[in-house]
Amino acid sequence: MNITFTETMAGTFVGTDGNQAPMIFEVAARAPGPKAFLTGAPIVLNGTVTIGGLARTADLTGTLAVRLLRLSNRELVYDFTFNDDEGRPCRYEARKNVSLLRPLETMTTLRGSVYRENESIGTATVRFDLRDVPGFLSSFGLGKSAN
Repeated sequence: MNITFTETMAGTFVGTDGNQAPMIFEVAARAPGPKAFLTGAPIVLNGTVTIGGLARTADLTGTLAVRLLRLSNRELVYDFTFNDDEGRPCRYEARKNVSLLRPLETMTTLRGSVYRENESIGTATVRFDLRDVPGFLSSFGLGKSAN
């Protein structure tokens, strides 16, 4: 059984030139059962990303690895690709480093880097808005596996 959910995160992209632009991504996630949340197995992400001046509502695909059961270095690792407005391949790689001492801050803040054609073009910090918790929780569902 697959577990599905949706998530939206928004914040700021800062280019290597120092310019800032809004960034938002919305993903639908599909985990191959609850074991993925326990083992860190890849959870498939599909959705859209918007980064001002770079990508206007571009389709994205990628993965999320949930690694919360470790004794140290608890993290959620997001890694997705998309094309910029000129069709060039881009990638966002980011981590939530989860602290049991600051769970709200560390579970809602995602910091990462944006690459275009394997060259770093900036950093991005996005956040999960706590007002979205009811929608996030209600988005969880079960579905049959494709296997």
